[in-house]
Amino acid sequence: AVAVTAHANGRFPLSNQIAKTPPLPDSMVVRTSFGLLVSNDGGASFSWICEPVVGYTGMQDPGVAMFADGSIAVAAFEGLSVSHDGGCTWTMMTDDGLKEQYVIDVAAERDRPERGVAVTSTGITPGVFHVQPYETADSGRTWSKLGAELPADLLSETIDAAPSNPDRLYISGVSGEGDARTGALYASSDRGKTWKYTVIPLGGDQSVFVAGVDPSDDRRVYLRTRGVDDRLLVSDDAGGTFHEVGRTTGVMAGFAIEPDGARFAFGGPMAGLFVGARGASPVPRVGPQTSVCLFWAKEGLYACGADYDDGYIVGRSQDSGATFAPVLRTLSAIKGPLTTCEKGGQYEKQCAPIWPSLAALFGSGAAGATGAGGASATGGATAAPAPTKADDGGGCGCRLPSTSARGGALAALLLGSAVAARRLRRARRGHRG
Repeated sequence: AVAVTAHANGRFPLSNQIAKTPPLPDSMVVRTSFGLLVSNDGGASFSWICEPVVGYTGMQDPGVAMFADGSIAVAAFEGLSVSHDGGCTWTMMTDDGLKEQYVIDVAAERDRPERGVAVTSTGITPGVFHVQPYETADSGRTWSKLGAELPADLLSETIDAAPSNPDRLYISGVSGEGDARTGALYASSDRGKTWKYTVIPLGGDQSVFVAGVDPSDDRRVYLRTRGVDDRLLVSDDAGGTFHEVGRTTGVMAGFAIEPDGARFAFGGPMAGLFVGARGASPVPRVGPQTSVCLFWAKEGLYACGADYDDGYIVGRSQDSGATFAPVLRTLSAIKGPLTTCEKGGQYEKQCAPIWPSLAALFGSGAAGATGAGGASATGGATAAPAPTKADDGGGCGCRLPSTSARGGALAALLLGSAVAARRLRRARRGHRG
């Protein structure tokens, strides 16, 4: 049990971000609390990439981006790590001052997916940060500074580029401490040469994230605030003014915009799923899906869920959230480690020793078909057995095998730390998706 706990960073296994790129509709990366999952066959199978080979450790949920050629970038406390061979080998970027910088966020540009942006948020002294935007034009192979360093009192959180206008950039964060703490949005119309600063009143909330930019209107930007009840704000004038369009009970963990911008979706583990048309207010709730993350692609609306609440770990809706079919039904359906990596190489040395413990935790050893399954109006496909207190997992969406002594011991060991771990990571990470 101790070994499994270390590999899972003391957290229950769950998925919490999906990254895709339009040129590769059958490919996706799923961030989880135990590493990354990758699929290149439309979700028919998923392979696993461990955290150590990527280059990050601890209880963090780093931002993930997928570029046009399938390259993957991960923004972590340790730096910006990039892989160009499907996850077998990773390089921590050192271009143009990136070495040993804390990279808070990374995003591929939707309409030019060979390009992407990232931003650092490295602490210098209390209340002083090194905040520098970066950009790539070659799917993450090289990076360069994008404009000047931002004010040192900004603790940055997210960066995004407008799909319809690559010169339009947004960076969000907070400034100040205690009662003087305010939300901040920096907007640029000239690719970072100059920035317009807007104060975002927090009203008791703690932080502000760029949730997304409308694909057809570069001046329409959505922000998400984090507090007791999270709020969704929208601006139609590039951050000049904002108004609230949604609110969730508890964490708003997921947000996505339809590729043509006509609709948007948001939700959270306690609130369920909300889908509204552009300009809609209030936004209607469409179902009880856990909605730990959301991603809207041409092939449908993807969501991270809880297997026995929603019927999937990763699901997809083709009717704007009314029903979901499982893409990855359970953690036991993960195929296992990558099979395309060099024998004796970086991946095998760092990931292979960890997998047996994870496989035992998931309950199936190594493999199993994900299955397509049928959708249901409640967000699940086939009704799953009701969890017992012994295998509930604290509502995290991972059912520990009830017949496994190791699973029972792990559940007891982790139950007390799960809530604290979630609060910690949500306070600083998990904004993307």
